Amino acid sequence: MSTSEEFMVYLSDQLRDAGIITYRKMFGEYALYCDSKVIGLVCDGQFFLKKTDAGRKLLKEVCEAPAYNGAKSSFLITSTDDREYLTKLVRATCSELPYPKQKKKKVKNNCDSEEYVCYCSKVTEKMIAEAVRNGANSPEKVIAATGAMKNSNCEVNNPKGT
Repeated sequence: MSTSEEFMVYLSDQLRDAGIITYRKMFGEYALYCDSKVIGLVCDGQFFLKKTDAGRKLLKEVCEAPAYNGAKSSFLITSTDDREYLTKLVRATCSELPYPKQKKKKVKNNCDSEEYVCYCSKVTEKMIAEAVRNGANSPEKVIAATGAMKNSNCEVNNPKGT
């Protein structure tokens, strides 16, 4: 039985005083966030809170279980009716968890790279991009503008061997 959207709305409302509560559907179930930190999972209509020392101290009843087969053990929160208790528990857990690491933006086609394209003539991607911006609109014109491919020792000079 998967978790219903209605249960997530209910749980989010119960936790609203703990911080900024959001959730995201993942693989048919939900990840639950407090202030941008993943604090737990909701699977099969059950709330699994990440284990922290602060959370353990506040739990009325410690019940540990994995959210799914192969998952790390979490605190299984068996009752979600006491808003004040849940707020304290989630606040304490959230305060102990680190913020997620900022993802590095992937750069597609970084034409400002200083990496050599032609090792023999020491021609970089940046030099080729500049030649194209300056009107070199064919391989022959790029070669003429950059001096690429003047030697035939690429396999020897290129550390990648290509």
